[in-house]
Amino acid sequence: MGVVYHGNYFVYMEIGRVEGLRARGLSYREMEEAGFRIPVLHASCDFKRPLYYDDEVRVRSIVEEITRTRLTFRYELYCDARQELAATGMTKHAFFDRSNRIVRIPLELLGRLTNEG
Repeated sequence: MGVVYHGNYFVYMEIGRVEGLRARGLSYREMEEAGFRIPVLHASCDFKRPLYYDDEVRVRSIVEEITRTRLTFRYELYCDARQELAATGMTKHAFFDRSNRIVRIPLELLGRLTNEG
């Protein structure tokens, strides 16, 4: 069909999240080395227009909500060539420690997360 498999949209969102965090001075590796993980608790995607093979996709990731222990990211996926919104999405995460217990977001990380980068 020439269209991107729907599951790949979640891969694009993950890439957008990782790069968005990196732009804020955070990396998954550093968080994990510090003993923190932020697994996905919920994910959703609303498909607006199809993406096709070889489309260049731009992902805008926004930290939408932060509580003491949870984060919500919102995503906008664009096809640059057609200058159109292809999909919107959301993921919810919780901060876990190495023992898989939910913990509060450390203040240093909280400050970086609220910085738009």
